[in-house]
Amino acid sequence: ILPEKYAELITLGSPDFIEVKAYMHVGPSQQRLSKDNMPMHEEVVVFSKQLVEFLPEYEIVSEHIPSRVIMFAKKKYKQVDGWHTWIDFDKFEELALSGKEFGSDDYLRKTPQVGLSGKGSKERGEEFKRKIEAKKKALELPIFVDEETQEMEFYGEGNEKPKVAFLDSPGSN
Repeated sequence: ILPEKYAELITLGSPDFIEVKAYMHVGPSQQRLSKDNMPMHEEVVVFSKQLVEFLPEYEIVSEHIPSRVIMFAKKKYKQVDGWHTWIDFDKFEELALSGKEFGSDDYLRKTPQVGLSGKGSKERGEEFKRKIEAKKKALELPIFVDEETQEMEFYGEGNEKPKVAFLDSPGSN
């Protein structure tokens, strides 16, 4: 892999943000590739550090370890109080409906500390590990979800327990 060649392509497009992602063993690709084809997050970090050396306008901003993703942003998004890479959707909608010309600088929010590169991610925290273990135990029993349940509700985001119905529970619907 030649990071300098990727950098040449990136420079041509001059995007504000770049995500370097590892292959994930999901979907139809499972038919042609194995889990052995999935680079580890650390390998994505190494490649990203090599790549950013050829992209002087960019810095590594954040990472999401479970997804094996590293995000770069143009340095213009690094302000005195930190990185501003998150979208303020209310502000974006207001600007879009105003009929006036605007740019990405006009609707960005400060990047939360949890996702900043080198800070680790919330997934490494003890609370998250406890939640994962609780979910694994809950999921050992057969479960079902009706078509009305939103994905994040099913996984119990923000809740102590996943919202699931066990097949062997009387009165489950």
